[in-house]
Amino acid sequence: MSERNIEYSTTGYNESVKFSVIMPVHNPNLQYFHEAIQSVLNQKYLNFELIIVDDYSNTKSVEECARSYSDEYEFIRFYRNSKHLNISNTLNFGISKSKGHWICFLDQDDLFHENALLAAFHAISSNEDIEVVYTDEDKIDEDGNRYEPNFKPSINQGLLLSQNYICHLLL
Repeated sequence: MSERNIEYSTTGYNESVKFSVIMPVHNPNLQYFHEAIQSVLNQKYLNFELIIVDDYSNTKSVEECARSYSDEYEFIRFYRNSKHLNISNTLNFGISKSKGHWICFLDQDDLFHENALLAAFHAISSNEDIEVVYTDEDKIDEDGNRYEPNFKPSINQGLLLSQNYICHLLL
């Protein structure tokens, strides 16, 4: 199995589209949490904001970790729910705080490829009528090996009504 690497040019484009990356968290594994945030920081497309919303985690270490990033980077904002609200309300709160043109979600243990937002930008800028962008995905084990690739079809209403094949990355 080989990774499909597509090179997207970063020359000759403007960063006119702002992405809001919403990351809900609740008692995350801190190593994965750091790696997820770092994968956003490693993006080649730079016009984005990262909104981290802690859904009332049990430890202060989550808040300390998130605040260390939001203190260092002005485009990272951190919020904490005053009680456990579950994923839907936490995502909706993050969306309400967003300022981007496009919303995307990142789980606390997910990783963005460094070209994730750049590829989304190219898809959006090549079709002004586009309303939804989604990508293929795979899993990564503890040793960094990729497995279970999910190569997704073009939009298929019948399939989508029977299963959520879109999942991640969704804008």
